[in-house]
Amino acid sequence: MNTQDYIKELRKQLSGLDNDKTKNIIKEIESYIEESNATYEIIVERFGTPALLAEGYLEDMPTTNKRDKNRSIIKRTLLIMLGFFLLAIAIILFVFYKMTQDPFDYSKYTATTVEQKLKSPWVTIDNNINKININQSQSVIYWSNDNKLQISCKRDKYKQEENTLFIKQSRCIIKVPKQNLDLKILQAKVVLVTPTKELNINAEQSHISIVEKNNQYNYSIIKKQSDINNLKSKENGILIKGTLSQSDFDLYKY
Repeated sequence: MNTQDYIKELRKQLSGLDNDKTKNIIKEIESYIEESNATYEIIVERFGTPALLAEGYLEDMPTTNKRDKNRSIIKRTLLIMLGFFLLAIAIILFVFYKMTQDPFDYSKYTATTVEQKLKSPWVTIDNNINKININQSQSVIYWSNDNKLQISCKRDKYKQEENTLFIKQSRCIIKVPKQNLDLKILQAKVVLVTPTKELNINAEQSHISIVEKNNQYNYSIIKKQSDINNLKSKENGILIKGTLSQSDFDLYKY
């Protein structure tokens, strides 16, 4: 160890003091070293270790300075904690968004082209289905030129009874013929992609989105604690009627 090491350590120990006072103390020690040609051992014997010498000066530091230093440390710690908290919230929101986001943009596909996006097989329903009951499920409905309804689900939790198709706790893509259709929706999320025939909707505690593209629709909806957002009704458009209870109906956004 040499005198420069002593000065370096002392400056580090005095970091709690203001710069001017630290400079004066260092200058005093350096002057003593220069005048007496003192070694490291002599300085320690004369002034004590850097930590011990600094402790004496720090004890004399005004209480207000100590409080300011403590407040600064607390403030910096709180800011760091706040930063980590906000980062955690951002990550949670991002993960939630990714989990709830649709697997692809339904509006970019038709009943014909949507097949290329699905790995699940298509099942053709032979019966003349004109009613669909969707319960606690996510469903996307396309209108096709085929005469029979086709369905593709991640879970085969659907059944047919006479002219009604029941879907429960599943995620399905449905292609329906161009005919009038009744939809009963309960606690579900449903996307309607450019309907071409009249629709009768009865929805409760659900979210319905529609892809209009170039089509025009005449919305005749009874609302009960429900919201209809950004839908422009045209008198000569395709009729979409029904009742919404505690539900939302809006334009589809991916």
